[in-house]
Amino acid sequence: MDHPENRSKEIYKGDLLHIPLIGRFIRSRFYPAIFQYPLLFFFLVILLWAFFGTIQASKNIATLMIWGLWWALLPFSFLLFGRIWCGVCPLAKTGELVQRWFKRKRKDPGHFLRRYGTWVMIALFVLLTWFDRISSFASSPRSTGILLLFLFFGAALTMYFFQRRAWCRYMCPLGALSGIYSMVSFMELRARRETCKEECRGKECINGSESVSSCPLFERPLAMESNRNCNFCGNCVKICQHHALSWRLRFPLKELGLLRERVPAEAFLALVMVVLVYIQTISMSNIFPRYMKWFIEGSFIKNYHIAFTMNFAGILLLGLVLYGLTSYFSSRYSQESFIKNFRSFGYALIPLGLAGHLAHNLFHLVKEGKSAVQTILFESGILIGKIKGLASSNPEMVGGDPFIKAAQISIVVLGFLGSLVILMRSSGSLGGNPHFNWGRILPHMIFVAALGVIFLHLFFLPMNPRHFH
Repeated sequence: MDHPENRSKEIYKGDLLHIPLIGRFIRSRFYPAIFQYPLLFFFLVILLWAFFGTIQASKNIATLMIWGLWWALLPFSFLLFGRIWCGVCPLAKTGELVQRWFKRKRKDPGHFLRRYGTWVMIALFVLLTWFDRISSFASSPRSTGILLLFLFFGAALTMYFFQRRAWCRYMCPLGALSGIYSMVSFMELRARRETCKEECRGKECINGSESVSSCPLFERPLAMESNRNCNFCGNCVKICQHHALSWRLRFPLKELGLLRERVPAEAFLALVMVVLVYIQTISMSNIFPRYMKWFIEGSFIKNYHIAFTMNFAGILLLGLVLYGLTSYFSSRYSQESFIKNFRSFGYALIPLGLAGHLAHNLFHLVKEGKSAVQTILFESGILIGKIKGLASSNPEMVGGDPFIKAAQISIVVLGFLGSLVILMRSSGSLGGNPHFNWGRILPHMIFVAALGVIFLHLFFLPMNPRHFH
């Protein structure tokens, strides 16, 4: 019988695992450990710098690495590679080491986490975003260290009590965010179902083996149609004896338009991310301090933190109400339930939300990224002598504003167009009366168009760097 890899050249079109060097590396025992252990070491070094280094954020390696580089680059990694960061994350590796060192019978995540885990992650992410805006982790190495320790012990304790990577799947504040953004990734790992059905009897990719465990995120490779819970750890690839897994490039909007399993919590998060990107970006603009001064002087609230919290909650609530009205009018016209409409079309906000996030982070990378790298090299002793070039304290020297604005606007326009495409593709793929399609998506198109205009105006505003100041 022919080897599965030789049966059809068409099947392997674009399959990165079919490239010998890549395929052997992913299937080897070195992947992903070759990335996990160095990252775990750097994580511990960063913790030391956070607590024992200088309290000046602009010169502390911990704040520069976490907020100047890692946090700024993270959404770009989701777009390019999906949840691959989750596969090499040092926090998850810490939890796996805890499971290896402390042998005990661990619990299944259970009904509550399986049903409400995404909501837990959303709540933690929103809470951390709010707390950062009133305290600014980026401006305090000690606060950064405390946050990292919170996540460190959260991962370790969760994975001590529960099986596999329950922390990543149900508790990590970045888990749900990385899941929805990875749906727009240029890469996907999928099973060739014909090969699985015809040749596989043991289902090792589901049950695991003596040498390789099953999917750490509780996914079933055979049934997987989304990147949301795939961290490209390679376990299913290593364990499959039939070479039925394919890691391939794809058009980034492919998954969202055809997605069958649509979860209300993920649709809600897509909306939340659009609102949070707006809040984070508008708060960096020159008009925001004037607005907050006007708000405080014109109200009985004189405490800035309370005033900001009221505005933070108000903008979130306003976004939810407006999208709720959009889903209400759409569902009335299409004669479907409100919840079905809400969850069906909420995913169309992901491209625009990700585009806004990328445009926001691009500002930090261009304005502060090079200076962060230079300072890290200087403070660690790798770069000797006076730092020349771009200083974070002089952001106007780092790239021209016209370049940043043009790039940001281009990214937002692409995200806006992507959301419109997903709206139209979703309406066709979700079934229903075809005569209702335009009436069904018209409220959502108006909502997305309004968000697009708001985002375009937002990124035209003059911005001030926020990190390390």
